[in-house]
Amino acid sequence: QDSRAKVVSSKSKALEPAANELRSLIELILGDYLNSIAKAFEIVLAEMHRENFANGSGEVSLLSESAVDPSAYMEVFINTLAQISSEHLDKLPNQYKIVRSFRAHLRDRVVVLFLRHVCMVRPLDQSGRSRLLRDLDVFEASIKVIAPHDEVEDENKNTEKKLPNDSYDWVAAIEAIRKLLRINPSSNEAMQSFEKLKQEGEVRLPYMLLYAFSSAPHELRSPHDQLKTTPERFCEWMDKAERAESKEGIQLLQSGTLRSRSLEAAMKDLISEEVDKYMQRLSVKPELKNNENATDAHKLVSSLII
Repeated sequence: QDSRAKVVSSKSKALEPAANELRSLIELILGDYLNSIAKAFEIVLAEMHRENFANGSGEVSLLSESAVDPSAYMEVFINTLAQISSEHLDKLPNQYKIVRSFRAHLRDRVVVLFLRHVCMVRPLDQSGRSRLLRDLDVFEASIKVIAPHDEVEDENKNTEKKLPNDSYDWVAAIEAIRKLLRINPSSNEAMQSFEKLKQEGEVRLPYMLLYAFSSAPHELRSPHDQLKTTPERFCEWMDKAERAESKEGIQLLQSGTLRSRSLEAAMKDLISEEVDKYMQRLSVKPELKNNENATDAHKLVSSLII
């Protein structure tokens, strides 16, 4: 029996390199496939930028967002989610842990993309914030179908431990953006509220920097406008800023799920440049100096990049 065990052990060691290569190949193919699905979801979610979130219809209580109808893009997203789940995700060999793990990564990637786009919506007023809060609720309830096995394994810890997913808590990430959306960037308390969130560390700085522009005057350009690109392409810029090397497969699926000092630094540099240009525009447009909203927006953005 000892000799047989030695033979089995030696054969197993001999197969390890081939097994590792096979796993890498599976990760590459599965990662690229799921990244294309994530991109399809983003195309739908990015339609939010074509909707009006500042209709000036009056103040809407942030406590009543449950009574607000979801946005049109969210209804399309729900239908797309159901279609992709039934026609693609549910047909994967989900009995394998690696597939279930990658589906969890896909869910996290879609959450990251959604939250980025939410923070880039501009212009945004009180009623628009209420509608986005409603969209967050609908999104959170629906996105679970991407990784249903992850939910089951979490509840049934006695049979199998939950798959590790790099400690990204997607539920907490959504809740953090809820807190951010409850702040009116143009209010007198905005700077104090932002500073509190910044100190608590719950809301990541890139999200706060993007959201700070939501109520700013058009003279203070959003980061994607500074680069003369679209919100979708700016998300790609954020991915590249997070890591210097090219992203593909699992790396791209994980992009945005971890805190990135390089992304924060890149965004600070980009926005600092815009703040300087904005100060120059102020010098030739005296009417902006007397615009309380313009000066408050400038102070808020400046406080975040210090």
